[in-house]
This record gives sequence, C-alpha cells and structure tokens, in this order.
Amino acid sequence: MHDHDPLTEQIIGCAYTVANQLGHGFLEKVYVNALVIELRRMGMQVVEQVKILVYYDGIVVGGLQYAARPNCRTGVQCGHGHVVRTTDRPPDA
Repeated sequence: MHDHDPLTEQIIGCAYTVANQLGHGFLEKVYVNALVIELRRMGMQVVEQVKILVYYDGIVVGGLQYAARPNCRTGVQCGHGHVVRTTDRPPDA
C-alpha cells in the first residue's frame, strides 16, 4: 500500500464511493460528474476539464487535460486511476 497525503486519500476515497455506488458500464462523463459531486461534498473546490501545460526546461512540451482539479493542487484523470500533483504556474524561466 502506498502512503499518500490526506488530500490524495480523500480523492481516492471519493473515487471508491462513486465506483461502488455506480458499478461499471457507464461512459466516463457519468463517473466524472459523480466524482465532482463527491469531492464537493468533502468541501473541495473543483474545476472541471482543466487543461494544464507541461514544461521542460522552461519550454512548453505538451499538455494534459484533467477531468477534475480539486483544490487547484491535484489533477484527477477518471478512467485511468491517476491522481497527479500539479503546480498552478509554470516554472521560473
């Protein structure tokens, strides 16, 4: 078992709640909508469908789109089981 920080643990718990209640077979958007509801019930501020640029050595090398971004610190990719820590701004040039 991995040791996660409290925010990540809350997000994972919300994801399990959604998965247990809905079961399998729905489109990803159904799970995203339910996860956003659960995250907000936990008191998190959630922004949906957030695009984030990826930098290498101060240069944009690509981008990611997260299904939900709770508390502007963590990206959640539904359907892939990813909880990724992100930053709010590009690295210093």
